[in-house]
This record gives sequence, C-alpha cells and structure tokens, in this order.
Amino acid sequence: MKKNFYKLLLLAGALLCGFSSSKATHLVGGEMSYRCLSGNQYEITLTIFRDDYYGQAQLDDPAIITVFNATTYTRANNVGTNPFSINLSGATILPTNTNACISNAPRDVRIQKGVYVKTITLPPSTTGYILVYQRCCRNNAVLNILSDQGSTYQITIPPNITCNSSPVFNNQPPLFLCNNSKLDFDMSATDANGDQLRYS
Repeated sequence: MKKNFYKLLLLAGALLCGFSSSKATHLVGGEMSYRCLSGNQYEITLTIFRDDYYGQAQLDDPAIITVFNATTYTRANNVGTNPFSINLSGATILPTNTNACISNAPRDVRIQKGVYVKTITLPPSTTGYILVYQRCCRNNAVLNILSDQGSTYQITIPPNITCNSSPVFNNQPPLFLCNNSKLDFDMSATDANGDQLRYS
C-alpha cells in the first residue's frame, strides 16, 4: 500500500530558521505520527518544539487534538471524546553543538522539545480520519508570515483496510547552519509496515 507523506510537517524548515530577540513567541515547529495497535487502537505521538529562551508561553499540558472525517473534514462523531486531551509525556532542552563547525553557539538559542503520547480507539472507517492540533503562536523569527500566526499540525489515518502505521523521520535536523560550510543531512524516514514512501 502506498502512503502519501505530504501531511508530515518538515521539522527541518522550522528548526533551521533564525531566532528573534524582541517580542518572540514560542512555537518553532512540530510533527505528529501514529502507530497502529490491535483492536482499532492507535498510539498517537505529537512532538512540539518551542523557543525556551524568548518564548512567551509554555508547552500545552494537556494538548487538545480534534478528529475529523477525512473526506468531509467535519468533526467525527463516532470516536468517543472529541476533541481529546493528550498529556505532556516529557520535555527536554535540545543540544546546540550538533554541528562540528559550531564552537560557540549563541546563548540565546534554547529549543525545548515536548512529546505527547496517548493511545486512542478509532472505529473502522471507510473514509479515514484526520487528527489536528492547533496552537498560537509562531516564533517571530519566521519572517514570511504575519505576526502572531498560529500553527496547525495534522496527520491523516487512511481507511481501516489493514492495521497501518505512519512513517517517522529517522533524524532530527541541526539547530544551526554554519556560513560557508557544507551541510549533509539525512531526511529519510522509516515505515514500520514497509510501505513505499514518496516525498513532495
């Protein structure tokens, strides 16, 4: 079965941008994935990255995720509690010295990674589901959007023909790029079911 990889947000683009020191908000990037278990159960994982130095808000605890029907984009009424809450499982500060060319990383760049994990039950569906998490606000270093714009992280679970899991990225991109230095970064992903992955 072929799966489109278009709904996973590329964390690299978010993490490789610069950071602002004035009136900065907190969201830097994020992604969502799922793992199919037995009995129509899915383990949902939401990962959020925030500016821990200038960020004006903490990580949500809990985060709120809404389930939609994939074809009509209307809220799914057959999935129990919807939207559902997902507690913060853990938060860590990412290391800044991940590139060999970095000798003195800026002290005002501190990214916190928050991970949310929850198992939910989704009844079989002929149309599939879309899980959505929305939050304000993006880090002000993102210069090509208006100020105080929020973020939407979503993933599509296809129709329940077989128990299938989403792909996950194998690596986390570095926080810094060095001027005049070559960057080789592996953007590959792994699919637990061995499905063919296509990038666009």
